[in-house]
Amino acid sequence: MKIKWYKSARIHLEWLNPKIDLDVPKYISEMFDRVEKVNANTIAYLTDNGGYILYDGKSAPKDKHIGNYDLIGMIEKEAHKRGLKFIAAFYGAHAQTYISNKYPHWCQLNKEGKLNTWYNFSNLCPNSPFGDYYPEYIKEVISKYKVDGIYVEGMYFPPEFCYCSYCKEKFKGKYKREIPMEKANRQFKQFHQETIADFYKKIRKVVDEVSPNTIITGATYTLYEGMKDSNIKTLSKYVDVIAMEGQWGYYDNNISLREIGLCNLMLKAESKKPILNTQFVSKNVDYDYAQRTTEHTKLAIMENMSQGAIVQVHVQTAFEE
Repeated sequence: MKIKWYKSARIHLEWLNPKIDLDVPKYISEMFDRVEKVNANTIAYLTDNGGYILYDGKSAPKDKHIGNYDLIGMIEKEAHKRGLKFIAAFYGAHAQTYISNKYPHWCQLNKEGKLNTWYNFSNLCPNSPFGDYYPEYIKEVISKYKVDGIYVEGMYFPPEFCYCSYCKEKFKGKYKREIPMEKANRQFKQFHQETIADFYKKIRKVVDEVSPNTIITGATYTLYEGMKDSNIKTLSKYVDVIAMEGQWGYYDNNISLREIGLCNLMLKAESKKPILNTQFVSKNVDYDYAQRTTEHTKLAIMENMSQGAIVQVHVQTAFEE
């Protein structure tokens, strides 16, 4: 059963720290030292930096910080040499500077027609051609390397709708009406959930074709901090593991510790799939993330594990230089 190893995975997630004078071999050696320190048996690594890929491929230009090195190939080989599992991680619809600059018409728009942003990034719309581009990008990675699992996060499809031309056309074709300005209606919820599920359905298709033993972990964000209007069953058909980032103290300290356990239980009950929860253990660079004490981090990890969740330890660096 292919999911078996993942249920006991101890995952270390990291992404590129884009220094101008980056010494790639040294960086990789130090990273695996960090993996060893947290007693991880699996490493997850982001395959791009702001949309610029970290390997030799055709999906996008190569990131300038790694020079001629095939960073993803080097990490994958070192991981398997050490007896670790390797997860190729993907940003999803956010943190895609290269793509959003090259194809601005693929970006999400709010009801005023302005870009829907997350920090300094324009979020991309899965109903645009980006929804076809991204599964092909994932296909390129899993075709080149021995990938035990993929982790696709960043599906920030807005609760208040995207009003780009692709969403308008798709919504009108399905419901024979214009996209509403209010979000509290049945059609909105259905459209929102189907948009996310369709994106993962395309990913499922390419994974099954190219690397059927690769585990797919999907993050939906519709259950962030206990949102009740989600239908996780729609998504769960196309992934092997459901990821949740709505942690205790993620943005502030108003979320109670018990919510971690309750959200895990709800996700597990609705999806009938294993649950993964990312846990930051380093100082966060984003200004509005709450800083955690050691005790806070330990309690959050313990609560996740007590509810049977897979814990993914995240060492966060900078998104881009």
